[in-house]
Amino acid sequence: MIPFVPSFIILYVLWYPFITGALIALAFKDKRTYFQTLIALCSGLVISYIFFALFQTAIDRPDIRNEKGFIYTMVSYIYSQDQPYNCFPSIHVLTSYLILRGTRVFRRAIWAMTSTLSILIMVSTVLVKQHVAADIAGGILVGELCFRLAGIARISISSHKME
Repeated sequence: MIPFVPSFIILYVLWYPFITGALIALAFKDKRTYFQTLIALCSGLVISYIFFALFQTAIDRPDIRNEKGFIYTMVSYIYSQDQPYNCFPSIHVLTSYLILRGTRVFRRAIWAMTSTLSILIMVSTVLVKQHVAADIAGGILVGELCFRLAGIARISISSHKME
């Protein structure tokens, strides 16, 4: 029911520099939140790979072999590099959501920009037929769980250092 919108491949591909840049900026802005976000990201990836190993999922993609143009070339490249399985939870969504959560330490305008880009990247995953809606929900759920647990661990470690 969700349409294929090939132009959203640009946002899908922007994920790579976005995550890297946001994590670097976060490391300089607030080390505690950076480590909370990084621990959540690493633990979220472990959970995702456990899901991938135990519960294989796949997605049907549109046939774009006869389509021409730069956008379709980008889509074809992504399709060739990222096979249509291991979809739940979406790692694009997991990491984008964690950046959305972690960058709250920035000024409101910067957080609004990173949040908007995070949400657009999450939406792009279904519009370029890399994921389905359940994969988005799974990525957000795993991300929120890991972010909260990493925050609890951070608080626990900080309180032990004070003793």
